[in-house]
Amino acid sequence: MRALPSILAFVAAFGLLLSVPARAQEEDGGADPASPQLQNGLITQVSLLPEQMKRNYVRIRSVPFKDPTLAFQFVGHSDWEWVAAETKVKSALDFLIPLGGLYTPNWENDQASITVGYGLVPREIDLEDWISVYTLKNGFRVHRTQFGTVHGKPMADALAERKEGEDRWITRLTVMRDGGRLLVLEGRAKLAGFAKHAPTFAIAATSLRFEERATVMGSEATEELVLSSPFRLAFLRPGSLQAETETNEPLGTQIAHLWNLSREGAVAGYVTVRAFDRERFPDLTPKALIQEFVKQLGESSLKLKQFPAKGLPEADGKTFDRERMSAGYIREDTGAPVEAQVVVASNAKILVLVGMVSPGIAGSEGMWLVNRQAFRMAVESLKTD
Repeated sequence: MRALPSILAFVAAFGLLLSVPARAQEEDGGADPASPQLQNGLITQVSLLPEQMKRNYVRIRSVPFKDPTLAFQFVGHSDWEWVAAETKVKSALDFLIPLGGLYTPNWENDQASITVGYGLVPREIDLEDWISVYTLKNGFRVHRTQFGTVHGKPMADALAERKEGEDRWITRLTVMRDGGRLLVLEGRAKLAGFAKHAPTFAIAATSLRFEERATVMGSEATEELVLSSPFRLAFLRPGSLQAETETNEPLGTQIAHLWNLSREGAVAGYVTVRAFDRERFPDLTPKALIQEFVKQLGESSLKLKQFPAKGLPEADGKTFDRERMSAGYIREDTGAPVEAQVVVASNAKILVLVGMVSPGIAGSEGMWLVNRQAFRMAVESLKTD
């Protein structure tokens, strides 16, 4: 069922949007990258009159699985049919979640499609590395690549080929990055028909974007949260998370909660920061803090299984000593997956625990990413006098 479109009345949005020219890469065998069928495989500018755009193209908007953090849009051919994914399936091979596809109406005689997938990527991995791994794992032969920005977001483009049976299929693979989130668009057709559909693939690739949402990390402002008594502690938080603070000066503790609320107002995870005066708690250790955090989760009827702490963020070593512990937990039972992570940093004056409780990545990738990035932001920006 095709998404309700809104007509574009202009062509300027489809100008030359990539800031880096294509870098040619030739491979042995397969189609000749210089062949007429592939010459326009990675174009970023399509010359169409406004009447042609209005008549032949519409904006496709989709909110996959009713999760607003996955909402995206692109411009597709008006005669093609949009089919949204009905079941959230994660591929063990490419780690992408299929979101839907746009298909030619006469599929038997003209097989071409545009599919969209969603994924997560650690920030230390760049798009050039990601696209190399993805094409290798999925059996693509890459002819050319190009890298640049679209709508202010990093983007990678690859013109790739894969043989399926006796047919050679050409794919324009476009990857758009927004923080730790990826949108992956594949415009594909058989070699003989690829040149015909190259303009449609180009328009889709250069118009691909996430919907702007205040709850998505990276699209909203960050601000510093300062706890000033009995000691000063500061850290950054995303503006979209609601903050509550509590200070017990006689006891020497400070607590801050960052609530991630869904559009309906329900709690969709939180990050907690708890600081303790070491002079008043001389026997308190990082291990004891983590055990207490985990105990509180256990009392909430979560059956927890510890997983390796590799990859958890670290507090600044200039402000905090290297004495720290990290642990991660995930619920084992059959309910909605819940993930908890915790880091303890310390110096001579204070012990600080930063914990996260979130829907698991398999339950809501969007909410998990928001909570995970808020958690990382708090840990890595911790500072005290």
